[in-house]
Amino acid sequence: MPEVLGSLAERNLGIDINHKYDRKVRRKAPKSEDPYLRVLVKMENTCLLQGPRKHRLAERHFGPAPGVPHSHTKPLVRSKGRKFERARGRRKSRGYRN
Repeated sequence: MPEVLGSLAERNLGIDINHKYDRKVRRKAPKSEDPYLRVLVKMENTCLLQGPRKHRLAERHFGPAPGVPHSHTKPLVRSKGRKFERARGRRKSRGYRN
């Protein structure tokens, strides 16, 4: 019996290892020594960290006027009810749109 326990201890079997705080480590630089590849990876990491420039909610309301053709600008509306920005002259489906 002691031989079995000794062999288990040698092979590290039966030890409960907690992986709760382990994290996957990402490489900051490539393994290759190629300078161009290093610059490319550095640029990619920088772009990922900075994120999109115009991602604020307020940016949706900037640009050409909301009624102009091919404008995807969101109108500043007081309320989202039936009477606000949904009537005739605003939508093709409500009679006409200029």
